[in-house]
Amino acid sequence: MSGLSAAIVTWDQRTPGDITQWGLWAQKLSDSGLVPTNLTLQDAKTTQTSVTLRWWGTAAARQQTEVQRSTDAVEWKTLGPPSATSDDELLFIDQSVATGARYAYRLLGGSGVALAAPAWVDVPQALCFALSGAHPNPCPAGQMSVAFTLARQGAGTLDVVDVSGRRMAWRDLTNFGAGRYTANFSETGRFAPGLYWLRLTQGADRATARVVVVQ
Repeated sequence: MSGLSAAIVTWDQRTPGDITQWGLWAQKLSDSGLVPTNLTLQDAKTTQTSVTLRWWGTAAARQQTEVQRSTDAVEWKTLGPPSATSDDELLFIDQSVATGARYAYRLLGGSGVALAAPAWVDVPQALCFALSGAHPNPCPAGQMSVAFTLARQGAGTLDVVDVSGRRMAWRDLTNFGAGRYTANFSETGRFAPGLYWLRLTQGADRATARVVVVQ
């Protein structure tokens, strides 16, 4: 115990293959919340082009620290010092990431000893404009689902067109952001058996696919 309303919790933590991560760790618990005696990762946010990391710890801004990154937790690259956003919080933004990559980050003190355990993050894959088509294909009448991907937000449509060029059903995609989607056309009524074209349009981007409707 530490005082009348606090306690210190310690534990042994080891990372295989990395001797700098061997040792005892400790945190102080009090009735006003968690007060770490070592720096801990508060959160990690990723986009396709960056990773944002925040560490928190008592008087964190007063410590000499460096951020390191690795793809295998064996070889580490020093990226530079984090910025202090308050006396107890450190911030680092890594803008040299590759889409789809997986990285481990750790925080080192001036003596070269890790101040916080490594944290693994996944950088999202880049999204590309694409029309995957209907599933299943051929599809039963009234059960048409179409999968597609948008790389950005912008005015666009997803159309179902018959062989004569008539638009039989459509979706307005103006409010859709970047992401993977599935449009269900079953509520538009039963399509007559036959061949149809799917047409995805957004700005200058266009994609088409065929779907066969059966009874």
